[in-house]
Amino acid sequence: MAEKGPTMDQIEKEIKQLHYGFNQFIKKFETFEILNEKLVPEGLPPHTRSISWLAEHVIIQGLRKHKEITKFEDVIASSSDIKLNDCTVKISNNTPDLLVNVKISNVDAPRNQNDINKAFKIFKAFSEDPNCRLYYVIIKFRFDNTKVTFIENPIVLYTPWINKIYVNKSNHHLQDYYDNPPTIRTVKKFLNELDTEIDRQGVPRR
Repeated sequence: MAEKGPTMDQIEKEIKQLHYGFNQFIKKFETFEILNEKLVPEGLPPHTRSISWLAEHVIIQGLRKHKEITKFEDVIASSSDIKLNDCTVKISNNTPDLLVNVKISNVDAPRNQNDINKAFKIFKAFSEDPNCRLYYVIIKFRFDNTKVTFIENPIVLYTPWINKIYVNKSNHHLQDYYDNPPTIRTVKKFLNELDTEIDRQGVPRR
């Protein structure tokens, strides 16, 4: 019986398409200012979580407004901030919808394991639809006083290819280092490994 889920060639093609589109946006809109420097003459601390929400909206709305440089047919923002994806990218009318979660990462911060998303939500999504195209696009940035500068060459991660299946017992999130190389595996193998890890960590299935 054929393996359920997309082929490796399909995923690699979609990764390239997402990388191209997001990188084109970064090159065009490299820097933006959070607020007028006169309002905070002493500067702002580089608090990534506070910057993330703003930066993600700048990215998503910028992608949608400037589709001509990304080669995306459309970019649709998610209707809720509790969904797995921040936006849906349509490459063309006859290709699958690509569910994208945008993450930003401060290049000057220490290297730590990062939250990907709630482990059971991810497990449920791929169990219900093995063809689910959930990607994480990680954009590195540098913060200088009130300015955010995006850095070219974003990381594009297809969720089942996460380097190592590890679930944080405290917050129930699948975690990994953003810059880890991918581990190519089928959706079935990913679900088996994630299922085992969810049980090992005693994560509630809800």
